[in-house]
Amino acid sequence: VYRDAAASVDDPGDVTAYLIKEKILGDPIKHGAVSLALAWRGLFIAKYWSVVGFLCFVAGMFRMPGEVRSRLLVASLPAWVMVAFHAGISVSIPRYNLPLLVPYAVAMAWVIYYPLRQRLDLILAARHT
Repeated sequence: VYRDAAASVDDPGDVTAYLIKEKILGDPIKHGAVSLALAWRGLFIAKYWSVVGFLCFVAGMFRMPGEVRSRLLVASLPAWVMVAFHAGISVSIPRYNLPLLVPYAVAMAWVIYYPLRQRLDLILAARHT
């Protein structure tokens, strides 16, 4: 790609502008599709644990109380912006998205702990009655 772009411009400094104009803005649907695939690749930082973390994050968005959900979304927003940024401009290597470990860990802890805590409370309440 770079050689073709370099051959298409007179000044080597214009290669980046040429690539943005022709490859990104010239075919935004293809760029968007490729960026989505690269973002998907970048979501899975720690192999299978990231799959579990991502699924817990998605499940948590439906099951968490509104205040908890909104705080987690706001706290994880920079990580999600970086996922989109890296997917749009690079090959989105999973290590670029290490900040996703924090929202994944919080979501895993909440999805695992909260139901267990509710059951424990029921058991303890039944013992005291």
